[in-house]
Amino acid sequence: MLLLYRVKLKAGQLGQSSRTSMMQQLIYNQESHSDEVLVKASFLAQLQRRVLKAEAALREKEEENDILHQRLQQYERRWSEYELKMKSMEEVWQKQMRSLQSSLSIAKKSLAIDDSERILMHWSMQMMKELIIAGIQEVFLRVKRPME
Repeated sequence: MLLLYRVKLKAGQLGQSSRTSMMQQLIYNQESHSDEVLVKASFLAQLQRRVLKAEAALREKEEENDILHQRLQQYERRWSEYELKMKSMEEVWQKQMRSLQSSLSIAKKSLAIDDSERILMHWSMQMMKELIIAGIQEVFLRVKRPME
């Protein structure tokens, strides 16, 4: 036996019908109005299945979206932590450079030594600067590596 249902098609309801309101709009083949259409029961069942699948897919996408949002927040927190570390390291480096420049200035003023000793002192200070800079760069590289 082929079951046919009439579906009332009202303006504005076609796109917003949920599965519950769709079932409420169904009426058994009793009246014949111009705004009703005959629909097979199997077609309605298929529509219901499609609605259920679409709702499930929507829930899944919303869950995925929530997970991605949480991950983004984690990455933003980690990025902020790395920025703080980098700022701290830069401050340490600046302090070391000021200290080194101060020591160099004091050494230049306080020592009255001949040119050969002065050249040796200058060379030693340059080496100290380079060693400090190399050490700081190595620390920065270590801090950067976990981000990559």
